[in-house]
Amino acid sequence: MRILEKNQSKIAVTTDMWTSSNQKKGFMSITAHLVDANWEMQSRIMRFIYVPCPHTAEVLADVLCHVGA
Repeated sequence: MRILEKNQSKIAVTTDMWTSSNQKKGFMSITAHLVDANWEMQSRIMRFIYVPCPHTAEVLADVLCHVGA
């Protein structure tokens, strides 16, 4: 988190979702991407979260919005 706190440029946040085929368990990763002071691309996983079924857009949005709450 220190690299994010020191950052003076913009941060892009992305998510990705995986669902296990045999157990129907879903997981979401939330990753921050930024260019540091040395102009090097940095990516850091901020959270890796279990997502309950069903994996609808509404469920995914709700999980993402409540990550920091």
